[in-house]
Amino acid sequence: MSNELICACGRKLRLSEHHLGRRVQCPGCGKSLVVPATGGSAGGAGSGPGHTSPRPSWLPTLILLALLIPGLVGAAITAWWYLRKDKPPTLGEDISELKLIPYNAQGFLRFRVADMWNTPQVKAAVQKARQEDPGSGDPTALLERNTSFRPEQIANLCFVMTGSGATPTGWAIVKTVEPYDPKKVIERISERGKAREQQHAGRSYYNGTDLEGTPISVCFIGPTLLVAGGENEVKACLSWLAQPPLPTPKTILGPLLGRYHDPDHVFGAFDPRQVHEQADVNPMLAPLKEVTLVQLTGQVDQETVVKMQATTDSPEQAKKVLEAINGQKTALGVYLFTLRLKGGQEAKMAGQLSKLLNQFTATQNESEVTGTLKTDLESLLSSFTALAGLFGR
Repeated sequence: MSNELICACGRKLRLSEHHLGRRVQCPGCGKSLVVPATGGSAGGAGSGPGHTSPRPSWLPTLILLALLIPGLVGAAITAWWYLRKDKPPTLGEDISELKLIPYNAQGFLRFRVADMWNTPQVKAAVQKARQEDPGSGDPTALLERNTSFRPEQIANLCFVMTGSGATPTGWAIVKTVEPYDPKKVIERISERGKAREQQHAGRSYYNGTDLEGTPISVCFIGPTLLVAGGENEVKACLSWLAQPPLPTPKTILGPLLGRYHDPDHVFGAFDPRQVHEQADVNPMLAPLKEVTLVQLTGQVDQETVVKMQATTDSPEQAKKVLEAINGQKTALGVYLFTLRLKGGQEAKMAGQLSKLLNQFTATQNESEVTGTLKTDLESLLSSFTALAGLFGR
């Protein structure tokens, strides 16, 4: 089968199928022509019968795509960001609070906030404080503004102490009664700037500031469990959670963690290193170096009872500790008496502390010494205020 090709010079070329799609030379003008795959014209031929149109160029389309792709990618990233920023943080399953307390911590102090808050004694004390100092603000509203939680929403609040020295570091563990809203917590720490999401040990945490402008970090562990504190402290907690080190034979807090869920309103356990440091400074407290463990319990009822138990290795050592405690009680009583003689605001504060001191007793049982304070909640809170006032001076 032959095909006819017309050159721009008017010469007609008869070609076989073998030439389709190839280049040939016009015998009339010598111009190189491309033979269409389906037959037709070449070079500058017209569009009459038997002719084909020029092949379309893809260059404009490629240029258009090159211009559109960066815009499309940017739009996709922007859409992803806006969808993601409103998405609540992903929460894992709730775990035991005990997994957030290192066995080798310096100590921990746990408060059953909701249980305490619902007692008539606490409600009466808070109401009286509001009446005596209306300008101090509502503690419930202050707590909610700073954390998004109300007291009755917090089942447990535990302070974990790590490190050593006069100002030990650590973190706070919050266990809520019902699942909380992470977005509300993030809003509280974002009031002075957007909370920044960070990653550590396979978990996300958020950096922000509290009402005082102090940097704070929060990690949402589970639907009813979160950790808060300084960034380094929260990261230390997450490191412990991810790869907990094996407890050493010298660890003393490990066994006491089993009492974490005791019904006491307040429960704590402490490594005696702080007690030993005080004994190094004050020779009268030298027997306290024999203390191997300190425990604290508290119960708010018709009568508020606070107990601190010091454990030693023998009854003889416990006797020395008891004598040191009673000696310090006497010395403190004399000091408060001299403050009362001076008159003024310090005398009033000293009087409140003296009343509390007289309600404190210490007893020995084998190798343990227990200090017990029985008072009412109002007197206890007033004494704490007085103590803070004296230290402030």
